[in-house]
Amino acid sequence: MVVTPLRLDAQATVLSGPRYCAALFLGSENERQAIDQQILHSLYTLTPAEARLAVELANGRDLDEISQEFTITKHTARAQVKAIFHKTGCRRQAELVKLLLGLPLGGR
Repeated sequence: MVVTPLRLDAQATVLSGPRYCAALFLGSENERQAIDQQILHSLYTLTPAEARLAVELANGRDLDEISQEFTITKHTARAQVKAIFHKTGCRRQAELVKLLLGLPLGGR
């Protein structure tokens, strides 16, 4: 079982006061699927570039490798990581990877 917080629209909290929202996922630990970038967009409003970078980090790649493969500067990759941290509520790369690998979601 995995519980993950979901971002609420800022307008919804202004109109009705603070609200909290989370998603609950049930699955088998024996089933490990690829992380679906579209799900990352839906859950955390990551851009396609941010979702792609997050998946690569979760797969154990470092920023140098990712930057070279996707022909972006390391500065751009760091900026995307910073945005990913903000959107997911993570503070460290290890925390992000743990969050992503804990999501029992993915494509086949």
